[in-house]
Amino acid sequence: MLNKLFQRLKENHWEMIFFTVKIEEYCAIKYKLMSNGIKIKTKIIRHKGVRNPIAINGSRNEYYEIYIQPKEIEKANKIIYS
Repeated sequence: MLNKLFQRLKENHWEMIFFTVKIEEYCAIKYKLMSNGIKIKTKIIRHKGVRNPIAINGSRNEYYEIYIQPKEIEKANKIIYS
């Protein structure tokens, strides 16, 4: 019974493979991974408390994260960095 529980927890574990502040990079990497059959989860982090919604450099204080299952890390790295 415990083995099944640990196996299930392990299957539900996701690793962050990519992080960026640029939406263009986020979209490009997300598309590359998905089009190569890698299941992904994403997270968009928006920081609140900034008076001006546009930061000095023109970005919107948003951070983009892409997660994959650990068994896909090697394949994903080849796709991202090739």
